[in-house]
Amino acid sequence: MREKIKKSAHVIFWHNHYPAKSRNNPYFGRGGDIHKITEKMTKNKLCWKFIGGFINDERDDFWESIAKADVLFSLPANMDYNDIGMHWDGAEKSMLDVLTKVKERNPNIKVFFFENDVHHLEDELSTLGEFITDLHGDESVIKYFKKFFAKVKK
Repeated sequence: MREKIKKSAHVIFWHNHYPAKSRNNPYFGRGGDIHKITEKMTKNKLCWKFIGGFINDERDDFWESIAKADVLFSLPANMDYNDIGMHWDGAEKSMLDVLTKVKERNPNIKVFFFENDVHHLEDELSTLGEFITDLHGDESVIKYFKKFFAKVKK
């Protein structure tokens, strides 16, 4: 039986500042500016999905998508904007918990944090993902995708 070769990478772009129902963001979403820029700089097709909102165990849309994703672009905090008692330390702890579950379900996923504003858990989050400085052409992102597509073409 021939091994199926991936022709594209599955990318999840999760942004907590947008509502959970967000899907078609013109900047971060599929076909949006960041998707186009990332495809251009990596010179490869990317299956792109945008997800907004707070991630918890009931977010089946997130968990189903993450199971087959190759890359997750994420904030380093998972703020529940409906919980007036949650502060940044809780949001970062929540993100650490989410990413631990992500890595358990999909150990090969690459996580890029597109914001460096971490208050409490930078060291812990760094063990699960990589902080990048620029969504418009960070060298780490380009290197990762070059390596990813070199593997799938062999």
